[in-house]
Amino acid sequence: KPEEDPSRILAITESQALPGATWLIRRASGTKCERCWMVTPTTGDNPSKLPLCHRCFPIVGEAISREEVSPNEI
Repeated sequence: KPEEDPSRILAITESQALPGATWLIRRASGTKCERCWMVTPTTGDNPSKLPLCHRCFPIVGEAISREEVSPNEI
């Protein structure tokens, strides 16, 4: 519906409609992170080659190093 808030449609926290503005929406390039589900080109680009993005790997990597979680659980 054109009257819907674009932030709800795009699953973003904020948007601003500008008169005469045009939206171009396309599929993101990259791979989906297994933790946060964001699609980024950095997913899997970590020393362990885990299917995690650049934001999630430091968090999960720390938990793995403390043996709080196993890489097999990801």
